[in-house]
Amino acid sequence: MPFASSNHDGTTHGMLMCLDLDTDESGCDEYKAVHDSSPLNSQDYVESSYTFEMVDTSTINLEMNLAIYEFNRTTLGFDDILVDSDDDGNPDISVSDMLRNTDIGEGGAPADLIRHFFDQNVNGDQVRNLLVGSMNTTIGSLLTGFGSVSGLSTDYIDGFTDVDLGTTLCSSDPSSDSSFESLGMQNNAFDPPICISSSATISLASSTFSLGNVSSDDLERAYRGMLAMGTTIETSFDVFADAGHKSTFSIIPPAYASMVSLDPTQGGALVPYSYIDPSAPVNQKYYTRTVDNSRQSARVDEQVSMTIGHLSTPSTGGFSIDPDKSGLELTVTLDLRQESAATLQVVGALNYLDSSTMTEWGINLLDNDSAANIPVITSDGIRMAYHNGLVPSLDDMLANFPMDAIGDSIGEFVPGTNVTMESMAFVESSDIPGYDPGGRNYQHSTSSCPDQVEPGTPLYFCTSGPNAMSDSYPIYISSSTEQPFKMELLDMMKNKLPEDPTGLSDAVDENDLKRVLDAGLVIESTFEADFLSGITEGLDLPSSSMTFEILLPTWIAASSTSDRIILQDNSEGTPQLDLDLGGSGSYNWQHAICKASSYEVSAECANPPVPDTLICEATEKTCAVSEIVFDVSQFDINEWTQSISVTFYLEAEVAIYRLMVPDEIREKLSMDGTSVDLEVLPADLLKLVLDIVGGDDVTEKLNTTIPMGEAGDLKLEVSSDGFETFASELGGAITANIHAAADDLVAGSDGILSNVDLDALAVKTDVTVGKPQTSMSDYYPIAFSISIPEVTVTIGVADGINGIIGGNPTLEITTKNMLLNPVQQILDNVASGMGRGLTMGFLSASGTGFSTQNVDQTIDPIDMSIYQEADLSFDGFVEFSLPKGIMLDGFSTSSGKATSEMVDGRQKITYDTRALQSGDSIQFALVITWGYIVSQIWIYPAILLSFVAWRVYKRKQKKAKKAAAKVKALEYRAKKGGLSDSEFTALGRGSDSMGGGMGGPPPAPQGDAWSDMGGSGYSGGAVDKELLDLYDD
Repeated sequence: MPFASSNHDGTTHGMLMCLDLDTDESGCDEYKAVHDSSPLNSQDYVESSYTFEMVDTSTINLEMNLAIYEFNRTTLGFDDILVDSDDDGNPDISVSDMLRNTDIGEGGAPADLIRHFFDQNVNGDQVRNLLVGSMNTTIGSLLTGFGSVSGLSTDYIDGFTDVDLGTTLCSSDPSSDSSFESLGMQNNAFDPPICISSSATISLASSTFSLGNVSSDDLERAYRGMLAMGTTIETSFDVFADAGHKSTFSIIPPAYASMVSLDPTQGGALVPYSYIDPSAPVNQKYYTRTVDNSRQSARVDEQVSMTIGHLSTPSTGGFSIDPDKSGLELTVTLDLRQESAATLQVVGALNYLDSSTMTEWGINLLDNDSAANIPVITSDGIRMAYHNGLVPSLDDMLANFPMDAIGDSIGEFVPGTNVTMESMAFVESSDIPGYDPGGRNYQHSTSSCPDQVEPGTPLYFCTSGPNAMSDSYPIYISSSTEQPFKMELLDMMKNKLPEDPTGLSDAVDENDLKRVLDAGLVIESTFEADFLSGITEGLDLPSSSMTFEILLPTWIAASSTSDRIILQDNSEGTPQLDLDLGGSGSYNWQHAICKASSYEVSAECANPPVPDTLICEATEKTCAVSEIVFDVSQFDINEWTQSISVTFYLEAEVAIYRLMVPDEIREKLSMDGTSVDLEVLPADLLKLVLDIVGGDDVTEKLNTTIPMGEAGDLKLEVSSDGFETFASELGGAITANIHAAADDLVAGSDGILSNVDLDALAVKTDVTVGKPQTSMSDYYPIAFSISIPEVTVTIGVADGINGIIGGNPTLEITTKNMLLNPVQQILDNVASGMGRGLTMGFLSASGTGFSTQNVDQTIDPIDMSIYQEADLSFDGFVEFSLPKGIMLDGFSTSSGKATSEMVDGRQKITYDTRALQSGDSIQFALVITWGYIVSQIWIYPAILLSFVAWRVYKRKQKKAKKAAAKVKALEYRAKKGGLSDSEFTALGRGSDSMGGGMGGPPPAPQGDAWSDMGGSGYSGGAVDKELLDLYDD
């Protein structure tokens, strides 16, 4: 019996049945048991590679490569192929029987032997075809249940490469497969193997993916969208290996997917697909598993599972939850622009639903979701489910939004307010202006979504590109109030304040708040707002946030940087209320203020400002200016009373236009998450605050008591009227204290002062608050004034010259016009008054009067600050008017902040005290004019002139009487007719009746006025004795 391998004629040949006796050449290598990798009597030794490539949801491409080293001889028909066993030319034994009688026994046919009989006809078909048919049968069995198979193609190949099996070289040519036929071939009956490659296309049923009744046209996009949304699907797969087989299975996902995980206990590996296809993304992986059953005698069947997910690429990253973005964004908008007809709107922007919410709401996108993990469904996913029939209706979702609870929560802001809401409904973004694009029927544009679809196909969701299955375009739901209702913002704010027993909060109306914000007040606050959580409490909502917007009334929106208040509540943390009021009021302190008619009314400045009218620069946050008017109208030196009199009046006013709020106060205004800031206080805001706290609604006024010494205590009520009342009483209190102090001065002077009489001196005070303007302004200041009406103060010796002569002079200060009536002392003081020199050592005479030497006085810097932190200083203007006849000639300052002018013949000097901040110097010369000197000594020449005039008058009067007497005597003589004897005799002597006669000596002089005046008497009796007697009187 021939052997499988033999030495024929002493020559080593291959298997005997392959020997060609005519040529003595063998077509097969020698059979050696050591080359047989299968177990004894095993029919097969096959290494196979099965590759399943998922093209899309409808197609899987299968490629099967088999390397056959040994195969079942019965399957190949070797039981029916007869060969000649005794070389007699007659086939008498089957190949199988012949092999059974060799060392091969019950084993399979080696590859060399199979190739040798490739062209052998068995029952009408060749062995090569029987082998291919057997492979097709195996594929058909493998693909049972996958779907319909098409395009099956099986053929012999020269080799293939597998990740696990490596590269396998094959041969299907029986004429060159042995070492006896080709040089370089190894002498191995099993090698090279016979390789067969089969490929097929599997068409999958849509039910394979458990996506309901989604049409095949939309299934691919739906499946792709599910993966892009983060869904992972676990796939089970049956692997097997017949006895003597080593099988490798590779599962390759679609181009948009990747194998993301596997069960490590089941074996296998995830391998980068780029090992097979270098053009594939490096992060794309496929599943591979090798079942080595080559040494076993029984078939092995196993089920393995792997998880497929989205393949993230630079162009299509896939969806991932933004931790800062909520799944549901509720916006509750309370529109108070018309507070008498307020409305409430609730808009929900559904970005995504998490798995727990989908479970609570009963949303299932898959018929059998046990093999799928859907962590989230985005707004695109909801549209996909809705428009592909995965969820027949979304209306069931709306039942999770009970609007009555939301309306009741809003109504709690103001007790008694009833807010009734409509049912929640789906809306499109076009229905809710101001919201981002979105809605249940939102369609992506082809420019933003690169999905390849048939023309006219609506893109309700996108599976590729940067917006693949994103939450960028929410699903919107909305509800509004059935009818408007009344709700006022100020009432809402008051309702949240603690109970106020003073009534101050009730005193503030919306007009007050508007003007406060108009003045520049900024309120920024973030605090807990638990009421927001109450709106959604107990609802099965996804990760959500709530924005509560209050559209501000028109009266307040104009004064704020935004037209709304925004309150934020995040369900993942503490509810937060963001309050932002003010910031863009009409008042702006950065402007100059110039003087108008008075300091009580200012005005905008010219551009550039006129220096003489400028009160405050635009850069000065604090604008408070003082004005002092000191008018000395008379300065008298009373020689006869030994006194000096000064007549003057004083007016001083401080006007506050605006005040800088110190940083230390601004810092204290901000605490506990609330920032209240006001950079500058305009005068109108101060007035408004005084009006509010002093209003009739404030039941408990703010009062304080100020002790005023002898005048008792003064009550100060913090209000406009209270300040004005206090100021009206303050002057009298100051006056009373001055008078009391005068009495104390006399008592404590040890007799030096005999009298201090200041009864005519009075102090008057006044505060001008006024009413705030409709629009906050700093042009109308709050002014405080103090004045002393014109008064004459005299300081002198109480008893005049007599007090000095008496040796016990005392000083007296009085506000009466004079100390003593000087009439009786005029004549006594004429000589001394005329002889008193008016020149002093430092005075020099000129044509205009007397003047001092030039004075140049340096003034060191003076800190004029009153409240440095508020930049408040005692700055302003001092007006000083000198009496007529006294001047400061050449008055000037180095700062140039002083002016001098003549008003009604008097010099008025105005000085800006702001120059004192950095120091200054003053230059002048004191001038006393001749007019002033004459005004002080006019009484002396007036007395002399009056005496002379009186003396002339008296002489004229005497002469008139004398003439009248002579006329009378002549008339008498005429009546007598002649002269008497004595008259005649006297005429004869040449003398009158009263003289000593013509040529005679004069009569002895008598004491008379003329002699008293130093006269020489007369030469006769021409002087009327009566007139002289009158003169003596």
